[in-house]
Amino acid sequence: MRSWLTFVLLAACSAPGGDPPAEKPSPAAPQATVDPVDPAAGFVLSKEQLELRPFAVRLSLVAGLVGVQTDHPMFAEARANHIELGDYDFANGVQPSHVWTAQKLALWTQSMKPVCRSTEFRSRFSGLPHYLNNFIPAAYGRPADAADQALLDEALAGLVLTEDERYEAVCLALLSSTELVLR
Repeated sequence: MRSWLTFVLLAACSAPGGDPPAEKPSPAAPQATVDPVDPAAGFVLSKEQLELRPFAVRLSLVAGLVGVQTDHPMFAEARANHIELGDYDFANGVQPSHVWTAQKLALWTQSMKPVCRSTEFRSRFSGLPHYLNNFIPAAYGRPADAADQALLDEALAGLVLTEDERYEAVCLALLSSTELVLR
């Protein structure tokens, strides 16, 4: 998500065709003052600005993360649910849907269970849920930091889970995160 926010901020700061020439204020015009913004406060994006990645892109990202092709059997459930997960079928008049709903989240999470249970995923990311340093760079394209682990620890606090259940819960959370599924 951080890389996405960085892109948005950089795009907003650069005008097409280069920067326009700076205008000199007239001596009679009052100078506008800008209130300083606290960077720690951040900013809020509306729901309308977030868009679900196309189904094929999401599936390809997960397949690349695991190191398999999108036709691998672990994706059978996701492929069977592709329309409900926002994919298109123009031949039957079904347009793609880029809205991330609770229903799509639940179905995506259910469809990712075979991925999280696969030997391919578990061998590549055996350190989960305690070690995020190989998953986060591979999935999100940025280094893992202490905040990532703190968020997971907080979410799992107080839950009574076996190690396998904890692994699967973390895997599903990471594969369903907005940082992976939204653009």
